[in-house]
Amino acid sequence: MVARLLLGAKLIVSVGLLVILFRWIDFRDVVQKYRNLHWGWLILGLAILQTQSMISTLKWLVLLKADGERPRFLFLWKTYLIGNFLSLFLPTSFGGDAYRVWAVNKTGAKMSKSAASVLFDRITGAFALFTLGLIGATLVLDRNVVIPMACVYVAGLLGMVIFTSDAVVARLPQVKHKVFGFPFRILRSFNLYRHSPGKLATAFALSALFQTNVVLIVVCYARALHVTSDALSFNELLTSVPLIYLTEMLPISINGIGVRDSAFAFFFERMGGTAAQGLAVSLLIIVIRYIKGFAGGFLLLQSVLAGRRAARNPGALEPKPNRPVSPAS
Repeated sequence: MVARLLLGAKLIVSVGLLVILFRWIDFRDVVQKYRNLHWGWLILGLAILQTQSMISTLKWLVLLKADGERPRFLFLWKTYLIGNFLSLFLPTSFGGDAYRVWAVNKTGAKMSKSAASVLFDRITGAFALFTLGLIGATLVLDRNVVIPMACVYVAGLLGMVIFTSDAVVARLPQVKHKVFGFPFRILRSFNLYRHSPGKLATAFALSALFQTNVVLIVVCYARALHVTSDALSFNELLTSVPLIYLTEMLPISINGIGVRDSAFAFFFERMGGTAAQGLAVSLLIIVIRYIKGFAGGFLLLQSVLAGRRAARNPGALEPKPNRPVSPAS
């Protein structure tokens, strides 16, 4: 019942924001942006986009290795793509994360280690996103805005450092209960990451590369829609794009629908562009996101069909016994 109420509330938020958005913006101005696409910029943005799943998969692999797991890169990459597909068609993006946790757990990894890797992947991504936003804010925004952002940033960083420290983790209770002990086991995995400084530094570097690419992709899409650099400078996009994607992460709408689009329209207008330009970029991002997501859908279908074939013919996956060699041979 509660889940249905939350879903209904998110649906109301998404639909309400879209109604406000399309009353605020003349949709003909948005359509006009697509009539003369600059294909060079669009292709460059798509090329950068293709690297993103590889970067995220590599970071996920590094985190799991720091916790003593050794999954195959190709398996994690397929799982990541399937998770992305599920996130697009489930009411919340955490549905894809749940699939990733389940898939790694099925390989023999402990559920807490699998969940810790996915959760820390999210945390490092948000940290890198906030870092870029803070850097951009110091270049563009007023000090009265930057200082509160910096305080939140430092508080979050200190909180993570303290709660994953050896001193705190050593005092965690040894709760064996499957549910109540789960958060403590995750914190212990986070602590193990800290004991692999090389892998931890690699994970943060990959997060920074991923989020920098996010800004570059938006820049390419904006230029493809002829949003000129005079209207929106790179520094302004460096500030606004991380903030836009942070708002998308808020669990108040269906997969960020309405929230993300409103944020693009708002920030683009505040930076000297127009709300129509912001909405045009947002719609281009979501269309490409869904097209790219179908690669994960294909892999999911392939996995389901393979599972059904295995269920019908379980002996097909068993190793065949070696045939005895006859003396005549």
